[in-house]
Amino acid sequence: MSRLASEGSEPRSSGSPSTTRRALTALSEAVIVVDHEEVVDFVNPAAERLLGQSRRTLVGLPLAQVVQVTDHVMESSAPLDLAPCLRDGLRMSLDDRLVLRRSDEVAVDIEGTVSPLRLEPPCDVVAGAVVMLRDVSDRRVASRRLDRAARFDQLTGLLNRKGFERYVSESLATAKKDTDSAEGSAEGPLDVLFYLDLDLFQVVNDTCGHAAGDMLMQWAASLIRERLGDDDVLARLGGDEFGLLAKGTSMASAERLSDELHQTLRRFRFVWQDKSFIVGVSAGMVPVSGEFDSAADLLGAADKACYLAKRKGRGRTQIYRKDSDEVLRHRGQMSWIVKLQSALDENLFELHWQRILPLESSRSERPLFFETLIRMRDRDRDTLARPTEFLEVAERFGLMPAIDRWVVRHTLRNLAGQPRALIDKIESVSINLSGATLEDSGLLAFLRREIERLEGSGVEASRVCFEITETAAVSNLRRVSEMMHELRCLGCRWALDDFGSGMSSYSYLRELPVDYVKVDGEIVSEILDSPLSWTILQSINEIAHVIDARTIAEHVESPAILWELKRLGVDYGQGFHIARPERLRAVEELSDYPDIKVVPMLPVAVDS
Repeated sequence: MSRLASEGSEPRSSGSPSTTRRALTALSEAVIVVDHEEVVDFVNPAAERLLGQSRRTLVGLPLAQVVQVTDHVMESSAPLDLAPCLRDGLRMSLDDRLVLRRSDEVAVDIEGTVSPLRLEPPCDVVAGAVVMLRDVSDRRVASRRLDRAARFDQLTGLLNRKGFERYVSESLATAKKDTDSAEGSAEGPLDVLFYLDLDLFQVVNDTCGHAAGDMLMQWAASLIRERLGDDDVLARLGGDEFGLLAKGTSMASAERLSDELHQTLRRFRFVWQDKSFIVGVSAGMVPVSGEFDSAADLLGAADKACYLAKRKGRGRTQIYRKDSDEVLRHRGQMSWIVKLQSALDENLFELHWQRILPLESSRSERPLFFETLIRMRDRDRDTLARPTEFLEVAERFGLMPAIDRWVVRHTLRNLAGQPRALIDKIESVSINLSGATLEDSGLLAFLRREIERLEGSGVEASRVCFEITETAAVSNLRRVSEMMHELRCLGCRWALDDFGSGMSSYSYLRELPVDYVKVDGEIVSEILDSPLSWTILQSINEIAHVIDARTIAEHVESPAILWELKRLGVDYGQGFHIARPERLRAVEELSDYPDIKVVPMLPVAVDS
């Protein structure tokens, strides 16, 4: 066997032996020199430390016994292949996927190079190779931590959406393969995808704070995980939504699992300080099959089914069926998305105004009070679409913030364009803000900007009232309260809509600076026939007056209801018996002020 150097001597090269020895010995990288037969001829101290063996033991051994590496991506173990270097004189790079397997079974992440060793002339003769290795375990650990952070949710420790989609894609690929090979069977095992959405999570988050919301998410994740099999995959998709892939099951078993999850979460009481909450779950369920094109399609189908479950009353599971009535209705809603976007782009919306009547003022003293309502021109039918046709779709698909901004901008700028004689008669114009809009982080700055643009127009901020529902206020209590106080400092007023239809708790009224409390129309419509509704309205009216807010009764549909409201001391009435919504130019027909002319609604340029 040819040797480049005996034990204790240096590898021969074109440099001075002592100089070469000192240079290799001083290197922090591990250096292993082998001859052309891949026998170890020299190792430096760093190599002894890396390999966990002494130079006396290593020199003379075949490199294959000294260095065994595993590609941690390919998961294959093999000795280093030095043939390209020894045969062809090529310099080789060892990338950072390699793991060194030491004789004591310790695994070390490594990278490095293999260089040809050439002797004195002729220098084209390759007599061996110099293997230089670096320990990159610390860097690899950091990389793996980053990789884990990219695929896992830090709060719950579950997979995140990105990590979960990989499992869904693999499940779908298997389903397609089984379909193509005719091995799949409707009665055989299959994977079932669940889309889970916690009910009332936002109420906990906003009434108790984010720390409580985080704790609830951790509890929910733990409770769901306890019901799963070893092969099932659970992920947090974002917010209060979870994804669950039940592996190798059946639809009957998946439905039983769904029932168990509902029972588990219904029995659970989340307690935070002095408050207790029952938090259920709504679920969409879809069997994984080859009819879906991608993981995104599968998740979208499960999401649609979950949405239908929530619409049907929450706390239930909806199974996705491609041609079910609910899904077909959902497809019909999808066509409205295009119409809504066109309406925003082309100014196809219209403002209508409904009169709110002071019930105690004399006819000559009645100020003007309106609520702004939106209508949309449907070009396909050349008619005005009913709000019920498009507002639900806008809520579902995140278009309400843009629509609400359109209404705010056009209401205020058209109001500012009216004659001063009319403006002086206006007590307030009420503009609705949806729950989705209240979650928009840029809303406060937008409203401030629009209010400031009224300066010099004669329209004081006190004539502007923003209207939010009771449910939206409670669901975003802290954020809404802060915004209400800030805009109230500018002079704006606030109305709490649909009061009595949601949580019906008077305690949070202390935190909300409301000027008007609008009693839910269903309660108002029943006060003549239902003693309970009559008592609820009387109670709301009295509580509102205690906090110096005025009451507005909605859905006033008859003279008898109007008379009873006056008798109870309600401040305002709104409904078809009083006035129907009309376009702005119809305000000039009000008999209260026949001499005041109203400027028709003006087109407003859309800007940021």
